[in-house]
Formats: sequence, C-alpha cells, structure tokens
Amino acid sequence: MNVPELTEWKKIQVAPLPGFRKNATNIATWQYVLNKASEHEKAAIKFLKYAASREGNIAYAECMKRLPARLDVIREEKFGYPRISGLSGLCESC
Repeated sequence: MNVPELTEWKKIQVAPLPGFRKNATNIATWQYVLNKASEHEKAAIKFLKYAASREGNIAYAECMKRLPARLDVIREEKFGYPRISGLSGLCESC
C-alpha cells in the first residue's frame, strides 16, 4: 500500500471534540467513512472491508494494544495485553 506524501495529509480535515460542562472521558473508537468525492474509491472500499474484517480487527488490536471493534474477536482472541484482557471481560454480556 502506498502511503501518501506529507503534502497529501493536509487534505484531511478534523474537528475538535465537543466541549462538556462537566468532566467527560473520550473513549477511543473507530470511525471510518468513504467520502463520496473520493478519488480512490476502490482502494478506500478495499481498506474499509479489511478494517472491518476479522483479520483487520486482530491487526488493529495487536498494533494499537486496544480492544477491536468486533465482538467476536474480543470474545475469541487472547491478546495477552493486561489492558485488553481486563476490558474484554466486560464484553461477555454484549
């Protein structure tokens, strides 16, 4: 997979998290979308399919040391990271 040059990253737009009147915690989540104006629609669809797949979720969890998005991966895989192992028990009732 080709990584865009640094100048290409300037096209990515982000928005700040909303403010709250009380203390709040941001929980890391996955939010991938396909922009309808994408010039690389086929590549984006290929990536989104991989990211949502079992293999992609396992790779994410191992790389980021975070819980994956798929419950089947959380329930069935043993990652060996205390942070993930402790949290994965919370998903048993999901």
